[in-house]
Amino acid sequence: KNQIAVIKNYLYNLILKSLRNYYSESSADFILNNFLLEAEILFEREMIEQCEKILDKAMHLALHSEKFSLLIEIYNRKERILYLQYTHEIHDKQICELQRKKQIIANKLAHFSKLITLGNEVFSVYKIKSVNRDSSNTNLAILEGRYNELINENENNEDIKSIFSQNHIHYIR
Repeated sequence: KNQIAVIKNYLYNLILKSLRNYYSESSADFILNNFLLEAEILFEREMIEQCEKILDKAMHLALHSEKFSLLIEIYNRKERILYLQYTHEIHDKQICELQRKKQIIANKLAHFSKLITLGNEVFSVYKIKSVNRDSSNTNLAILEGRYNELINENENNEDIKSIFSQNHIHYIR
């Protein structure tokens, strides 16, 4: 009986490993995480040029697939390489540029977080609306005000409109 449990656990782990390998070629998250692992190995082996090439590939994929949290990690690793190679003023400019890019990404992530929270609140109001019409209309007016604030504070309003258009709020009314 004990051997059956061991074999069952072994097969379970083997299936998970097989699925992980299958999805590793199709998911941007898996590919990016593999790039980051490879870059870390190359960095530890002091193969900096190859590490930079992997990080460049990862950066392009992260930008293309809009994986902003991983993009910050990629910038952190590129910054670490610059500190390792630090020799002149050029590196100061490159480090400042990476920090500026990280701040832009952090601001986008914060803004998307606000949008997701607002979307969840609209969904909640939509569910409540069938129960209590008066309070949900008040809540919708408040949410619409918050939506307009988000539109006005963002430099690129197209991002918001594509994720959460005004029509959604009006549709719920």
